[in-house]
Amino acid sequence: MSQPCLPPSFSLSPATAKSGASITVAADDASCNPRYGENAQIQVEVYDGSGAKVLETLAPTNDAGAFSVSLDLPTDAVPARA
Repeated sequence: MSQPCLPPSFSLSPATAKSGASITVAADDASCNPRYGENAQIQVEVYDGSGAKVLETLAPTNDAGAFSVSLDLPTDAVPARA
């Protein structure tokens, strides 16, 4: 039996961003072969310090799980630690 192929870890940059700033959420290819297919997508959700969802989007991912999506934080988002 083969080991499960988990999605790759993602990163957030910049490490610190203020309300209204742009952030990028990204991941490199998985170290295994998840074979997500050519139409694969990832759902990205961002919550502010109050726990409110302030962004939600779908972004394309490659067959091995790599993706990069840039988002603009709302100006009224409550500060929080990522």
